[in-house]
Order: sequence, then structure tokens, then C-alpha cells
Amino acid sequence: SSLFEILERILAEDGDAVEIEVPEENFNLLMLRTLQEKAKKEKKKLVLKPTGSRSKNLIQTLTEGEEGEVVEVKAKKKARKINFGALRKLAFVPLILVGFLILLGGGAYWALYYLPRAEVILTLNPIPFVKEISVSADIAAEEIDAEKGIIPGTLHTVMENGEKTVDTTGIAIIGKEATGRITFDTTGAQSCEKGAKFKEDSGLVFITVRAFDIQSGATPEEDVVAEKIGEQYNLGPNKSFTLVNGCSTSVVGTNSAGFEGGTSEEVPIVAAADQAEVLEDFKKDLVKEGKKTIIGEGGLDEVIVEKAIKSEVTKKTFSHAVGEQTDKLTLNLTMKFTIITYSGASMQDLISQTISTLIPEGYTLFPGETSVEPLDPKLSKNKLSFQAKVSSDVVPEIDTEKIKNDLTGRNPASAQEYLSSLGEVNAYEIKIWPNLPESFQRVPRNTDRITITLKTEEL
Repeated sequence: SSLFEILERILAEDGDAVEIEVPEENFNLLMLRTLQEKAKKEKKKLVLKPTGSRSKNLIQTLTEGEEGEVVEVKAKKKARKINFGALRKLAFVPLILVGFLILLGGGAYWALYYLPRAEVILTLNPIPFVKEISVSADIAAEEIDAEKGIIPGTLHTVMENGEKTVDTTGIAIIGKEATGRITFDTTGAQSCEKGAKFKEDSGLVFITVRAFDIQSGATPEEDVVAEKIGEQYNLGPNKSFTLVNGCSTSVVGTNSAGFEGGTSEEVPIVAAADQAEVLEDFKKDLVKEGKKTIIGEGGLDEVIVEKAIKSEVTKKTFSHAVGEQTDKLTLNLTMKFTIITYSGASMQDLISQTISTLIPEGYTLFPGETSVEPLDPKLSKNKLSFQAKVSSDVVPEIDTEKIKNDLTGRNPASAQEYLSSLGEVNAYEIKIWPNLPESFQRVPRNTDRITITLKTEEL
């Protein structure tokens, strides 16, 4: 038997005395002293029975001169008087060796009983739980009012600004009108107003730049300009023109020289959609920055209901107006964000207080598995109000401290037998460190060295 098994026998013995057979091998004086101290502590009489000459000598050394101790020697044969002369022959053993063995054995006992760690994982069968409760995060509240659904809130007001540049998407055609001179002819006296229109045979229209009169028999030459821009108005000489409107009677004309100066080209301009899109996109960017700033002010436990953030554009400046020629558009934007936040811990406390009466007896909300969805949030000057949709798991109540106390000192088989007897546990896993042979493994006697983790079974 090992030292641990013998110690367990002493603990398990119901009577006032316990009889132990001392092995010949792998046993020393320190182990006997350990058994002796354990028997004294448990107020039991220790009866030591040798199994050979070596164990008999160990027992004799232990009992020499110890009167009134709780140790009795029980021999297989007739008891005989201890031979003190033989013991004196052992006096040559160096005291330092004895001390070393005592320290080594004692250290091993302490290490094996108090250094181990045990990790226990218990799997529980959850019951889904969904409930809606009314919540108000109030900046005037200092504590939770479960009856009214009020939790402390914190007002945050932050300003964010910056610039964003985008490519423009508008297209415009720009250029110059062609110019030239037309010689007019008519059968009688005529008068033409400024802007009179004359059409060339191809359909291109030209406009007079001033009002003029045509005397009978005269052929005056007047300046004209193309109705529209473009190279197509650069006509060659000797083209015929007929009156469209603007003269009193029919007038015709020809050009003795070609028209010139007409040009056209496509250029990028600012479209109205460009301004609208860069404003919308940049507002989203600043909302993200504002959220980061609020989180930085409140800490990681601060809950921000994004749908309730009030945003206000306090300043916006575009580098170019709609229709202006440019391939880049820059927006300078300043925004103000207002929100009332609350701590996740406060919400969990409110949930625990509010819905505790709805949970069946013997069950509890599973910690760490509760989710809260704010529905229809409304932000006022001092409050953030919403319906909180609470989704969680309800699990059987587990007394982890009792389980720790019940596990202490058990070997793996005994620990597994105990855990399997827990009716509220679906499955379990136990790990003991260090990973020694099973006969040496024990759950720590120190409950601080035992950790219990609860988890739920996936549905």
C-alpha cells in the first residue's frame, strides 16, 4: 500500500484503533512518523504490524523511548523485548542523512497534497428565457430602481470634424461659338433686329450681333455668331443662308469667307449627387469617430445604443459649388453627437432584480449568456428610454463551494463517481495537475486550488 492509501484508511476507520501492515519495500521512518502524527490528530490508536525484519526495525526505531504514544507494535509471532543494542548499532548513520530523508519525504508529502491543481468543467442543460422590460437610462439617477426600470445614465456630447475629398462625376461640354460675316440681299428695303436667325443649308443656325437696315438694291455685310458651340460651325466660304426669323420680309445671304473659332470639349464638373454622397458618407465616418470618442470617455463596459445617437451638422463647407469645373470635391465637416449611455453591469443588475421572480425555484440566470437588444430607443434631454429584449438561459442552481469541499482529497475514480452523482449536471470533465500515475493523483485539499467552470449544452 502507498502512504496516501494508508492515510485514507486512517481517515476512513470508524473505530478507535486502526491496524496497519508496514511494507518491507518503499517505506521509511518518515512515513511511519507521518502515520503516527495522523493517528494522533484523528485521536485513534495506531497498531503497526511488521511484515519482515526491515519493517520490524523501523517500528522499533519509531517506538524506542516513546511512552504514552498512540502506537502499538503487533508482531506475527510472540512479542519479544526490543533489542536496544541493535538500535545502538545504527547510531553510525550520519544525522545529516536522516535529516535529508525527513525533509525529502516531508516535502514530497506536502507537495503531493497541497501543490496539485484541479479544474472541473460542469455542463448544464439550459432553458431558453426571453422577456421584454422597460428601461430608462437617467442622467439624474444614482442607483438602480428596479420597480421603475431606471438605471444610471451618462450624458456624452462630442464634436468631430475633418475633411474628405472625392472625385467628381459630373460632365459638361464647354467651348466657343464660331463667328463670321454674311452678305445679305433682298428685293426691297428691309430691317433686321439684333438676334435675327439665319439657317445654312445643313441646318446650322447663325445669329446677327446687331440690328441693321437693308436699303433697296443694297447688299450689306454683317457679323454673325453661331447659335451653339462646336467645331461643326466652322463653315467654309460660299455657303447659302435663309431667314428663320428676325427680319421684316424674306432675306437671303452668303459668306465670302469661312467661319472660324468654334470649339467644344468635355470637362469634369461638380454634380449635385457628388455633394450629397460625400456628405452622407463622411457623416457615417464621423459617427464612427464619435462612437470611439464616447467609448474612450466611458470605458469598455459603457453601452452605446447607436440608433439613439443624435447627430447634428454644425458646419459644412464644399470646395466647389454644383456645376463648377473641377475633378476633385473637398468637404469640410463638423458634427455634434449627443447620447446617453449606461453600464452593462447596471443593466445586468436590473435584469436580475426585475425578472428574478419569473425564474422557477431552484434555477438561476446563467452568467455571461444574457444578451440585451434595445428596441425603439428614444433620446430626450435627460433620459434614454427603450424596451430591452432580454434573451438568456436559465440553468439549475449549483453550489460550487459545496462541490469543492466534497471533492477535496479524492482520487480520480472517487471524484468522477461523485460528479456523476450530481443530478443537475449533464456532463463533467476533471483535470488534475500534475499528471502523475493515477494512484498518486489527488484532488487538492486546499479548495483555493480547485476551479469550477460552468457551461451550457448547445441546443
